Amino acid sequence: MCLNKKVLIGLGVLAVGLVVLQPGWALPALPFLILAVCPLSMIFMMRGMKGRPSQQSFLEVGTTQHDSAPTPPAATTTTDQTGTRP
Repeated sequence: MCLNKKVLIGLGVLAVGLVVLQPGWALPALPFLILAVCPLSMIFMMRGMKGRPSQQSFLEVGTTQHDSAPTPPAATTTTDQTGTRP
């Protein structure tokens, strides 16, 4: 499971602050803090990946732009209204 370190630290600080400031709310808030870890981690990870170059070129092992020639477009045939080729 991939969890963002910043989210875990932030929720830990929030939990400690909750225990110190409102001790009666700590236990009822615990399930919400645990449930918040996953979506918050996903949001922070998506923001962290924003602006990075695509990884697709790294996944195509052994191929570069110069390895293969461009493929020509497919040949098309036309037919007249009778269904025969001109």
